Amino acid sequence: MPIPDHQRIMLPLLTILGDGKEHLLSEVIKTLAKHFKLTESEIMETLPSGSRTFYNRVGWAGTYLRKAGLIDVPRRSYYQVTAEGKKLLKQKPSKLDNKDLEQFEGYLIFKGSKKSLENLQTRAKLPPETEMTPDEVIDQAWDEI
Repeated sequence: MPIPDHQRIMLPLLTILGDGKEHLLSEVIKTLAKHFKLTESEIMETLPSGSRTFYNRVGWAGTYLRKAGLIDVPRRSYYQVTAEGKKLLKQKPSKLDNKDLEQFEGYLIFKGSKKSLENLQTRAKLPPETEMTPDEVIDQAWDEI
């Protein structure tokens, strides 16, 4: 199985945290790797910048969920679901992606206003919704330069 993009990681990540306990990020990554049936070589795959692709994507999924107010980082390297995250899980969503996060004010603030985001995407010549993490976009842009 190819390494999932950060959007496909969001719902399983939130589900793992659904018990309300604090979860060590390294353990969450191991659980997610098993969930997605990743091989050791897939887990160890790196981006051109040197960071591990799967770790990077889990990190960005966590960042987006945190900005939406669905999870919290109570202390370094630990994730925990918030009341808003539990509320969303009770709705039993079949998917969770960037578009779904637009219902949360914190996510919209994090992403900036729609107008400024459209201007930025036009200048960068990126598709409106990309499956790449910001680090992957930077690496791609660097390669193009």
